[in-house]
Amino acid sequence: MHTESTERSLPGSPTRATGHLPWAGVVGLALAISGAGCRDSSRAPSDKSDLAPAQETWDAVFISNTKIGWIHAVHMPPAFSEETLVKITSRSMLKMPRYGQSTALETEVESVETPEGAVRSFTLRTVAGPSPITVEGRYRQGRLMLVTRSSGQQTESEMAWSDENGGFFAVEQSVRRAPLTTGERRELTCLIPGYSGVQVASVILEAVELEETHLLGDRQRLLKVRQTILVADQQIDGWCWTDQDGEMLKTSVLLGGLRQTTYRTDKERALTETPTADFDLGWDSIVRVSTPLPRPHQTRRILYRATLPNRDPSQVFPSGGSQQIQSIDGHSARIAVLSARPDVPATVPEDSPPTDADLRANNLIQSDEPHVRDVALQVAAADTDPWTICQAMEQWVFQNVRNRNFGQGFATAADVVRSREGDCTEHAVLLAALCRARGVPARAAIGLIYSEADRGFAFHMWNEVWIANRWIPLDATLGLGGIGAAHLKIAHSDLSAERAEAAMLSILQVLHQLQLEILEVEED
Repeated sequence: MHTESTERSLPGSPTRATGHLPWAGVVGLALAISGAGCRDSSRAPSDKSDLAPAQETWDAVFISNTKIGWIHAVHMPPAFSEETLVKITSRSMLKMPRYGQSTALETEVESVETPEGAVRSFTLRTVAGPSPITVEGRYRQGRLMLVTRSSGQQTESEMAWSDENGGFFAVEQSVRRAPLTTGERRELTCLIPGYSGVQVASVILEAVELEETHLLGDRQRLLKVRQTILVADQQIDGWCWTDQDGEMLKTSVLLGGLRQTTYRTDKERALTETPTADFDLGWDSIVRVSTPLPRPHQTRRILYRATLPNRDPSQVFPSGGSQQIQSIDGHSARIAVLSARPDVPATVPEDSPPTDADLRANNLIQSDEPHVRDVALQVAAADTDPWTICQAMEQWVFQNVRNRNFGQGFATAADVVRSREGDCTEHAVLLAALCRARGVPARAAIGLIYSEADRGFAFHMWNEVWIANRWIPLDATLGLGGIGAAHLKIAHSDLSAERAEAAMLSILQVLHQLQLEILEVEED
C-alpha cells in the first residue's frame, strides 16, 4: 500500500503524465470471463405451468485484499414467450482506486435463452463514462444480429452463431449442468461483455484435484479447475473451485501480475465496501526505472532494455516506423524509440497502412456527431495541410479538456466534446474523432509513457495519424505538436467494437511484470 500517496503530485500536474489507461475496462472484461454469473438455467422446468421461483446469487470481487465490487444475478423463466425460455439477468459494479480517485464500471446483462443455454436474445449495457453503451442481440437462423448504441451513434453488425455455443453464463451453466470430475477436460465457446461491445471467447476447463479452499469466512474441500480463456487474441489464465453439485464458489484470474478473485457469498457481504485499499491501480502499475528522464518529451531517440519473466518482449512490443525491437534472449529485448515527424525521413517502411475503420465513425469515436464536426471544422479552418490541421486539433484538445478526471472508465468522443473532462483515453478518442472528421485517418496507440513525478512509466493512450504515407504520433495530454521517444507502444487500434477490447487486453502481457532499463538517450 502506498502510504506516501498524499505527498505525490496530483494527476494532471505539469510533471505527471496526464491520463493513463481505464483499468475498469480491463478488469471488467476479466471479471466477465472469469465465470462469475448466475445459477444454471438448464434447471428451468419445461412446463410453463410449473415455473420455479426466481433464483439469485451474489458474488464479491477482490484484487489483492481490496474489495473492488460485486455481482448480482437472477434467473427466472419469462412468462411472455410462447417457447419455454429462461431469462437471466446480471449486474456488476466495480470501483477501483486509481491515482487517489475511484474509477467505476457498471455492467448489466439480460439474456433470454433456451433451457439448454442457447441464446435467443440479449441486452448488454455498460456504463464506464457519462453515457452508457448498449448492445442488443437477437438470434436469427444461425446468426447473431447486433445493434450497438452510444451517445447518438448506432451501428449494426452480425456474426455466425451456433446453438452449440453458450451465452454470457455458459461456463457456470456447463459446470452445474454436468459437474466436472477429476481429470476431465471441457471446451466451451461463449459470449462475454466488453466495455464497447460483445466479444466471443473460447474457454478450456481442466479439473485438477480436490483441495481445501479458502472462501469468505469458511473453508471447504472443492474441486480445483484450471481455466484458460482465449479472447481477442489474448490468453488469460485462471482457476475456479466447484462443489459436488457444480456450484462455482470461487474464481481467480491473472491480470498480468495481479490476481482478481471472486467469491460466492450473501448480499450483505457482497455489498460491504473495504474501508481501505491495499493498492492503487494507477500508482502501483507504474514501471519504475533507476535512470530519470529530465526532458522526456524533448528526446530524439531512446534505447531501452525490456525484460519479462515469462515471454520475449519482442513478441509483445511491435516494431514500426518509430519503434524497432531486437530480441536479446527469450526474456529480454532492446527497444529503440524514435521521435517521428513528417519532415524526418522514416527509417523503416510502414507495415500497417490505414483501413476504412481508421477513418469512419464508431461507437467510441463519433466523428460524425454534430458537436464533434463543428469543432473539427472550426479549428484550423483555413488550413489544408493535414499535419498542420492535426497539430491544431491536438492543441485544441489539450487546451479544452482541462478537468483530468480519473473517476470515469471510458467516455466517448461525443461525451468528451461536451464535458471537456477525462484522462488520456478521453483525450485520445476526441482527437481521433476530430482528425477523422477532417478526413485524416487516426487511431489510438496503447502502451507506456514516462511520468516525471513517479520516475517511471505509466500505462497510457495517445494517437497516431496517417500523414505522408506513415503513422505520426500525437499526444493531446501533452499538446506539444508531436511526441519524443518517451512513449513505448504495445498495441494500436481503430477502437471499433470488434477491436477495442483486443488493444486494451494487450497490456495484460506486461502488467506488473515488465522491467525497463534506459540504455541511451539522445535529446533534440
